[in-house]
Amino acid sequence: GFSCAVAPFQTATEHPLVHARSCLLGQMDGDAQDLSAPLTAAHKDPPPKRASVVGMVLVTVSALLFGVVAALIKACALPTLVMLQVRSVLECLLVVVVAIAYQQMQPEAQTESSLAPKPKTNGPGGGLKMLLIGPPHLRGWLVLRAFLYWAFLTCWWLALTSMPIGDATTIVYTGPVWTALFSRMFLKEGIDWHIFIPIVALDACGVLLITQPSFLFPSAAHGGAHGVDESSYMLGTLSALFAAVVGGLFPVCTRKSKECFWTAVNNTSSVLSALVFTPVAFFVWFSIDDTALDRTLSSVGRLEGGDGSMSKWALLVGATLTGFGALAMNTIGYQKEEATKASMMTILEIPFAYLLQGVVFNDAVTPLGLLGVGLICVGSLINLLNRMRQAAPSENK
Repeated sequence: GFSCAVAPFQTATEHPLVHARSCLLGQMDGDAQDLSAPLTAAHKDPPPKRASVVGMVLVTVSALLFGVVAALIKACALPTLVMLQVRSVLECLLVVVVAIAYQQMQPEAQTESSLAPKPKTNGPGGGLKMLLIGPPHLRGWLVLRAFLYWAFLTCWWLALTSMPIGDATTIVYTGPVWTALFSRMFLKEGIDWHIFIPIVALDACGVLLITQPSFLFPSAAHGGAHGVDESSYMLGTLSALFAAVVGGLFPVCTRKSKECFWTAVNNTSSVLSALVFTPVAFFVWFSIDDTALDRTLSSVGRLEGGDGSMSKWALLVGATLTGFGALAMNTIGYQKEEATKASMMTILEIPFAYLLQGVVFNDAVTPLGLLGVGLICVGSLINLLNRMRQAAPSENK
């Protein structure tokens, strides 16, 4: 979902949804990833304008597909760590197949020279190795990005299983606010305070109207406003907010590693998730929760869908393949269209998520919640229109 959010959060690394998603998400393309910081000052070297209807269509379809991924994960309704482990193993296999196919399609010399713009990225150990683990001088950043993506995805999927899909998606779309703050802190980038402060206010009011905390909305207590258990909803809210915060850190990391080819980025994330991050999380969960092992074994038994429902395997495989395809469309779309214009289409993920929430999952959609969605959408539009205004003078030179 950052499309990330996520991606907003997002683009070449995660969803996110963009995204969150791209956030997030994951995201692949370095230039697209910079969209995660739309509240910061304009870049010194904005990408050249490449208007393309095809690019806009691809970005739009990818945003809707990220919403489909979120719906599949919510429908799966298994423990988050179990879903993450299955998804990581499946994506490991998928990335290896794609990397081998890419190598076979390209002459060796061309493959090595196209991995990154800087010659030092290639070196004698190119080819398939470079496609899967990247150049040595960038591997530290790839590991850090892999951990951030794993943390984002864990929180995002936990939010999806704990609260309505539309509410979770909208909250994750506050990610650019955190991106601006982290870019200021770590990259020393400027912030346009005349734009930043109104957007923070709109996002804060939007989140409050969507979540309707009981200390401000007494009638919302005990899940009355959301149709779900209040404690579960609070867990989902905190998870979605934390996913937005983690998603805001993506540009800080990816700008240091955007020379790396996208298959190495995705492969590193998937391998570390399957072999390190998720197993460690399982160990911690088993240590603090006596029911964790039984719940895990029970969920594995439910993967086949023996109760007559759709197989959980089918849902997880569908989510992985759909997310991979959406990510490819997102990356190609940003390559064909000017980034700030294309990113406006990712906002369609929010109303689409609410359509799924009300029609598919029959979760409550409240008037105040819709007002909150509107405020966050307005904040996102102001954000993106400001980016277009900043980029326009450079594009016309």
